[in-house]
Amino acid sequence: MNRRSTLTPEIVEDGDALAFVTGAMLMRTKGYRRLSAKVRQAQRKLRRGVDDEGWRLYLHVEDLVNDRASFEIDTLVAWAFKEGRRWEPCRRGARRQTTE
Repeated sequence: MNRRSTLTPEIVEDGDALAFVTGAMLMRTKGYRRLSAKVRQAQRKLRRGVDDEGWRLYLHVEDLVNDRASFEIDTLVAWAFKEGRRWEPCRRGARRQTTE
């Protein structure tokens, strides 16, 4: 996959492809990587403080939250694509909407 993937109707309609493209885009951002490191650190700390049953319950809740977040991202990306909106980075992380 190239550095800047272009969304196509085929990718937007294929849930696995859309998840791959959006995940790859997120992994390229410093903010996402920084937050992911903080999550891993908090998970390690939590694991030390709970028993096995508590950890299994946490993992189940985490799976549900991740499924919801994936659904939200896929739904919003597909909607924005179908609406023809594009977002360009602006200063200080703000986004500016453009139409093409």
